[in-house]
Amino acid sequence: MQTSSVWENRLALVSGGTSGLGKHLVLELARQNSRLAIVGRDIGRLESARNEALEAGAASVEIFAIDVTCIERIKGAVDGRSDGGHQATTGNQPSVNEYGRLRDFLASERCELLINAVGRSDRGNLQNLSLAAVRELFEINVISSLSMTQVSWDSLCRASGTVVNIASLAGLVAGPNMGGYSIAKHGLVAMNRQWRSESAGSGVHFLLVCPGPIDRPDSDDRYTQLAAQRGLDSSVAKPGGGVRLKRLNPERLSRQILAAAHSRELELVVPAKARWLAALMPLWPSWADRLLRNSMRS
Repeated sequence: MQTSSVWENRLALVSGGTSGLGKHLVLELARQNSRLAIVGRDIGRLESARNEALEAGAASVEIFAIDVTCIERIKGAVDGRSDGGHQATTGNQPSVNEYGRLRDFLASERCELLINAVGRSDRGNLQNLSLAAVRELFEINVISSLSMTQVSWDSLCRASGTVVNIASLAGLVAGPNMGGYSIAKHGLVAMNRQWRSESAGSGVHFLLVCPGPIDRPDSDDRYTQLAAQRGLDSSVAKPGGGVRLKRLNPERLSRQILAAAHSRELELVVPAKARWLAALMPLWPSWADRLLRNSMRS
C-alpha cells in the first residue's frame, strides 16, 4: 500500500503520538504533509517526535505536554474549581498551562482528525489482579480517549472530523492471562460504539480500530519480567498473550488506519480473519472458547 496525500494540510491531533503505534501514525501523517498536533506526557519525547515529523514532511507541528488521564483534574484547576465545588489546586502548573494552550489552539482550529492512541497492555490472571492496576489501566485505555474527545469536540464538529480510537483484538475477544487489558479495551470498544450512536447528526465520524499484536523491537521481551513476577508461563509474555497471530507491520497498519479514517469506515479489525472469532463469541461461545484455546502457543 503506497503512501497517499489525502491528509495533506489537514489538522490531525494525535494523543499518545510519541511512541508505539501512535508514533508511527504521526510519522505517516507527516509523510502526507499533514498539520500535526501531538499530545504526550514527556516533553523530551514530544520534542523528538516533532523534529522527526518535520523531517518527514509535516506542514507544521504543535506539541502539548499533558497527561491525558488527568485532564479532568487539570481542567478543574484551569476553571478554579474541583468536582466538589471547592477551589481546585494542582502541583503541576506546567500541565495547567499546557492544557490552556491546547484549549485555545482547538478553539481557533478545525480538527479534521483526532487519533486516541494512548494505551497500555498487561499480563496477569483475574484471581490475583490488583484492583488499583485495573483502575489505572481503565484510566489509560478508556478515560484518556473520552477526555481527549470531549476536549476536541467543538473543533471536530466545525470540521465534521473523524475520531479514531485505537482498541485491540483483546477488546473483542477476552483471552486468558491478559490482566486488566481486555477489561479496559472492551470498555473502549463500548465507548466508541456509544459515541457513534450519540454523534449522529453532528458530522463527527468514529472509527474503531482493533489490531492484533503489533511488531516492535521489544516484542519478545516487553512483558517477560511482569509475567515472571506474577507467576505466569513465559509464553504469556509473548505478543497477544501467546495467541498464534502474525505480528502486524506498524507502518503498513498506520496506512490502513489513515485510509479507513479517510473513507469514514466504522470498524477496522486486523487481521481480518479475527473478525470471525469476534463474531462467533456471542453466537456460539463454547466453540469460540475452544478455537481460542487451540490458538494458544504450546
